[in-house]
Amino acid sequence: MTEELLSVSGLIKEYRNSSGAPIRALDGVDLTLSRGSTLAVVGESGCGKTTLARSILGAVTPTSGSVRFQGEEISSLRGSALRQVRARLGFVQQNPATSLDPRMRVADIIAEPIRAHGLVREGQLTQQVAELAELVSLRPAVLQQRPMELSGGQAQRVAIARAIALRPELIILDEPTSALDLSVQAQVLNLLLELQHQLSLSYLLISHDLDVVEHLSDTIAVMYLGRIVEKGATEELSRSANHPYTSALFSATPSLDPAARRKRIVLTGDVQSSLLDMQGCSFRSRCWLWEKLGEPAVCAESQPLLIQKSSEVLAACHFSEQVALAAPSGFNET
Repeated sequence: MTEELLSVSGLIKEYRNSSGAPIRALDGVDLTLSRGSTLAVVGESGCGKTTLARSILGAVTPTSGSVRFQGEEISSLRGSALRQVRARLGFVQQNPATSLDPRMRVADIIAEPIRAHGLVREGQLTQQVAELAELVSLRPAVLQQRPMELSGGQAQRVAIARAIALRPELIILDEPTSALDLSVQAQVLNLLLELQHQLSLSYLLISHDLDVVEHLSDTIAVMYLGRIVEKGATEELSRSANHPYTSALFSATPSLDPAARRKRIVLTGDVQSSLLDMQGCSFRSRCWLWEKLGEPAVCAESQPLLIQKSSEVLAACHFSEQVALAAPSGFNET
């Protein structure tokens, strides 16, 4: 039986718009991550992915709900208690060019969290930094350089070395390859897989790139306007979606295999508001399936619940059994 490392339950984060009305960036998010596995949270920009990551790290205080790490409630921790938990959580940001202090040498950037937590004596620090650089395949000469002298791939390796410096059990990866060239993306993804095996790491991957997600993750949670609308095993979701939004996301993923290509589902219409007084399914204004089924009233009247659809998949759609049957057939143009 796999051990549960992270559990998010009923997580809500509300903000206020310019008129003072409440808007939910997170609306009752439930997630679990098993030790040694990778959970990917996917969705378009603005769906709440980064707010979720920052809530888990303690950088954002949830309005309500629970975040448990190794069985300990951490959403309400502050001060030294939160600092201790953060030592067990790593974070790799989207753009290494902006996440690294341009005034510091690489060696000092990697050493910074070790110094901050006082884990080793200064005399041992040089050796530990060198070992971390070797783990991420950075040449010793790079340690004396500054971020502006690095390539994008080197800079992201530095960010990864800093993230693993305290030997965390969980690393949150926020779009870790989106700022990199395609050839470098593959190298960084392979490095992350190697480190996961060597250091027994667990990953929470935040991404909109489904190629990256399929390469790295075991499980996917699909977010739309602060809600999880589908989650399940990566292989099963990529093969057959149970929510029309998931189906549209995967249809946009290019494939070199002609047999694996799907006809692109282009989402039209306006994104529905996140205001709390909105009724019905938040996706229906853009839902190709709702239109195809003749705009059934239930979609405008009630928000579908996230319920079990198979042994490994949950989905929040009133007509989930129709998604695979109604999806456009044929192939994308090449």
